[in-house]
Amino acid sequence: MSTNLLLTHLQKASPNVPLQTIVAALAHHLSVDLPTPTPLTASVVSSPYFLASPPTNERLQGLVTALRHAFHLKHRALVKKTEEGWSLSRAIFSKGVGGSMQEWVRAVVRGLQGGRAAMRLACCTGLLLGVKDFPQIGTAYGKVEDEVIIALAEVMDDYNSDTGDWEKEFRPQIDEPLLSLTLILASQSLPLLPKAKLTALPLSPLTGFLTSTIAKAFHEGMFLRTRLDPSFEEVVQSLSTSPAMHALAGLSKLVALTLELLIETSVRGVQDACITIQTFQIIASRIEQDWRASQFASVRDEEELPSDTKDTYKSIWLMLKTLLFSIVMVSDSALGSVVYVRPQALSSNQTQVSSHTLAKSVLQTLSHLSFVVSRFGGVTATATGDSPGFVELRKVFYIALDVLSAEEGDQQMLGRDFNHCESFVKDMVIDLGSDTFVPGDHSGTFQQAKTAYTLACIEQLVPSLGVSCLEDYVWRLCTPYLSDPSHRETYESAHSVVLSIFSSHAQLASSADSDRRLTAKDDGRFPDSANFVHRMVPFYAQTLVQNSQDGRLSTAQLRLAYSALVRSASTSGSITESHRLGWYCITLILDVIRELSLEERQGNNPDAASRQRLHRLHLTLISTISSLPLPLMIRALEEVRSIITKRRQSDSDVERLGDGMEEGRKDLVDALFVEISEKVGEQEKEAAMRWWYTHRRAFFYKNESHGTGMSAQVEEHCPNIVPRL
Repeated sequence: MSTNLLLTHLQKASPNVPLQTIVAALAHHLSVDLPTPTPLTASVVSSPYFLASPPTNERLQGLVTALRHAFHLKHRALVKKTEEGWSLSRAIFSKGVGGSMQEWVRAVVRGLQGGRAAMRLACCTGLLLGVKDFPQIGTAYGKVEDEVIIALAEVMDDYNSDTGDWEKEFRPQIDEPLLSLTLILASQSLPLLPKAKLTALPLSPLTGFLTSTIAKAFHEGMFLRTRLDPSFEEVVQSLSTSPAMHALAGLSKLVALTLELLIETSVRGVQDACITIQTFQIIASRIEQDWRASQFASVRDEEELPSDTKDTYKSIWLMLKTLLFSIVMVSDSALGSVVYVRPQALSSNQTQVSSHTLAKSVLQTLSHLSFVVSRFGGVTATATGDSPGFVELRKVFYIALDVLSAEEGDQQMLGRDFNHCESFVKDMVIDLGSDTFVPGDHSGTFQQAKTAYTLACIEQLVPSLGVSCLEDYVWRLCTPYLSDPSHRETYESAHSVVLSIFSSHAQLASSADSDRRLTAKDDGRFPDSANFVHRMVPFYAQTLVQNSQDGRLSTAQLRLAYSALVRSASTSGSITESHRLGWYCITLILDVIRELSLEERQGNNPDAASRQRLHRLHLTLISTISSLPLPLMIRALEEVRSIITKRRQSDSDVERLGDGMEEGRKDLVDALFVEISEKVGEQEKEAAMRWWYTHRRAFFYKNESHGTGMSAQVEEHCPNIVPRL
């Protein structure tokens, strides 16, 4: 296509050639065919084809592509010319490729003068992308960067609500979709600019425009409210294929960048970040409300849906995951910057906005999307070698909790008694609603995902919660889920919260000296109430014993949980009370062990599940050794010795090892050795070592071929304990 023919098509709002042809011809003529690109560039930015109303993302992106490809073609032509006609004199006295490219770019920018801001921004975006494709030719393209800043500022100024009505009368009318299309262009170009230049823009209004564009991409969170209309599928299709939805990654990245700069350079930065996250929170809240009322909330597998709704269901889930990614990206940037803001600077802000407000909004936003978060394994899912999971989501979740709990310490330093962590936990529990819990009910998947998320939040905030909050809100929330493994995430999260309560109590009791306990203010902040712990321990001990059955807690989980329970019970109240409560836990598990052992000895032919449960309880009892004080530890060790020495070999159902030791028995001895050698505290270490050296030979069978003496092979199975000191 010749230059004249290209100009002819550009003068038509609807030419009879496709956009791809115009883009290819424009890139060719700008880079190769003309001595200077200035006239053609000026014709492009003022042509009816690109100025046609309403503006389209396809044409603006076509302009970006044309300028980017023109940069590539010009660079290729200059390199080829230099290689073919190389000489020493030309190499010395002529411009190099880098200098010639800079001159060509300046000529293109001169042609943009006087054009509409959106056209100039599109052209400069294409040039910047081309420059970044060839970093070896230099970075002296400040004129292009300046033009991007100026063009975007002009568009924002036209949409600025602070402009008076009198001034607006003298400004050209701008189509409403043009702002979102301009911001899409800005999301492609602004991240390529130095941060120092970005501060020249009005970042606060820019953040507001970007947030509004993202919100409109999701119909302000209300697109699910049309699910009963015949046009629902069309609405979903329109939103999922909109330009803003396709560019949401770039828009979110730009919001994250602007918030980072605002928090670093402005006292209102945290407030702008809170406004942005609260906008996301409103969107997520509306989606959660509509999703709960829709038929999709009870769907566990898309195969359950009719074939005519599967495509719509997939499109909706793609949009929900995209929204979650956007929230995580923006929250990551905001939280990562706010941790460096001094609490004093936030407290002096007259808007009463602080970092805990931001952290709370982030956590509540993720709570509204907990049914989406559960699709990624939840916020507590651990990474594996093959599947690292949603790492950024977990990072945002734990940073927000850290900021919220750290803010609680700042409030104490500032002399404020309001507990933000307790307020947050109460709001989360109340937000769960009054849905009736039905054990084993799989229809409440939506509610269970939200409950699991709430429990994950509470687990990390337990040290900052008072006894009244733990008893009235946390404990009542956990209790129904402690014995129902039908929803694994909620089941394990409930146990984790209870163990966090015991762990926090044990750490406080072990770290606080007698003077501190006498002079400490009884403000109910920490779970150090002996009455509360005394009432929790018997119930939870029985619950753990019940959960020792197959299909509930794993052996490792059961051992860890019961050990933490015993440690907390042994450090609550006075010495007499704590010893009595700690030994109650040991007695409870011993009673169950004796009952199961009696059934096995009476020849009732226990099944494999019963034998596994008995073995699991034996290992659990051994795990409590390191959690007991010295007097109770010796008594527990004697009980363990009695259990190990009373077990007999059975050729019918036990596999023999080379030295005649049954496999289950060897597991118990190995677990006992590890417990004594690695986990027992220094105060009880000496007594535990003496006990081990006294009884270790009794844990191994006599070798029949060696009479009553210990064989060399058995002697090897009697390891020595090396003290840590």
